[in-house]
Amino acid sequence: MFRLLRQSSQKVNLGRISRNTIILLLLAVSKDAITIPFLSFIARSLGPDGFGLYSVAMSYVAIFMAILDIGAGKILTREISKSKKDVGSLTVINSFFALKIPILLLTVGGTIILLRLISYSMEQQVNILLTVFIAFAMSLAIAARAVFHAFQEMEYDIVGILGERFVTILFAVIAVTLGLDVLGVLLAFLLGNIADACLSWYLVHRKFIGLEPSFSKTDTILYFRVGFPVLVTALFSTLYLRVGPILLERFVGETAAGLFQAGFHLFVLGLYIPQMMGLAIFPVFSRLAYENRIMLESVWRRSAFLMFLAGVILALSIAVISNWFIPFLYGEDFSAAIGVVQLLVWSLPFSFASVIMAQLLVALDQQAVVAKIAAVASVINIGLSLWLIPVWEMNGAAFAVALTEVFICLQYVIILFWYRNSYEKLD
Repeated sequence: MFRLLRQSSQKVNLGRISRNTIILLLLAVSKDAITIPFLSFIARSLGPDGFGLYSVAMSYVAIFMAILDIGAGKILTREISKSKKDVGSLTVINSFFALKIPILLLTVGGTIILLRLISYSMEQQVNILLTVFIAFAMSLAIAARAVFHAFQEMEYDIVGILGERFVTILFAVIAVTLGLDVLGVLLAFLLGNIADACLSWYLVHRKFIGLEPSFSKTDTILYFRVGFPVLVTALFSTLYLRVGPILLERFVGETAAGLFQAGFHLFVLGLYIPQMMGLAIFPVFSRLAYENRIMLESVWRRSAFLMFLAGVILALSIAVISNWFIPFLYGEDFSAAIGVVQLLVWSLPFSFASVIMAQLLVALDQQAVVAKIAAVASVINIGLSLWLIPVWEMNGAAFAVALTEVFICLQYVIILFWYRNSYEKLD
């Protein structure tokens, strides 16, 4: 056993994983240290109603980003982790870029049709259409970061992410000061994410891979087929996490959507921890999936267990501070969001473990399994939300999310332990 652990440490390079995890966590903490006061400013400036409209728009950003990413964040990391500076790295990058423009056009067209069918005001329609382009810029930046992660050089994330925060906040404050309200804030987000994409791809070109224009129809179709399950997974995962404000705005009103999102944001901040850990360890999972699956099992089990414990500690911490932190952050008008937070946080341990297990399945080229789990979870969540929101309003939306997170974790545990004796059965 000790020999296996020593070999695991040498092969996996735990020092590099720890380094990258710390870098990403510090980056997340730095980003949150900037974002939390910014959200406080936006919430206090817009009020619960305006913050509700803003929350609905940002929910659409997340949904559109899942579509426009085309699975690039995961697939680029996995493929470049195997090929490194081989020409295959260029092939997969160019193939994903070739897919983005037609998918953007389809998304814009579909959104226009959808907005005509839904009774949104003209202001809301303009805001939601703008979110498509925000999501497109975000997807470009995420694809660039996939290259950084494949080379396990997470420190390069800092330039783009903090650059985006600086530009977004600067122009958002100007927009709110000028009275542009939600539209002005969304325009600021667009400018910030364009800056992020430009800075990140500049670093990719200078530091890692000299990109050259090339196109292969065969490769593009192949990578779309590989990335499509990841796209489906991201879309359904985003739907069940982001549908709450949209349904609350439709059934209860803008104020309820804003109050729910104020509490939900603390839950999302908690999810940064497993996401950063997952990003750091995913390239290692990808390599071990092809080299040593016995060692892979040892690494993923320990990682998932530690993440579950971290989730328990964080849930207790947030539950304790939420009573005073929510009014302090957003103002007394948002005190009703406390109940939302205290319902959501108890699903954090399950969410933490789920992230690690999902990364493992994608590394094993089983993104289709993850997509199926996400699809079922999304249907369950939307069904629960439609049932609970009319009865319990904000708390109903929170309870639906919490139950869905527990369901997802249990599904991953069942699948992975079913095949615990041999990963070959997953192939």
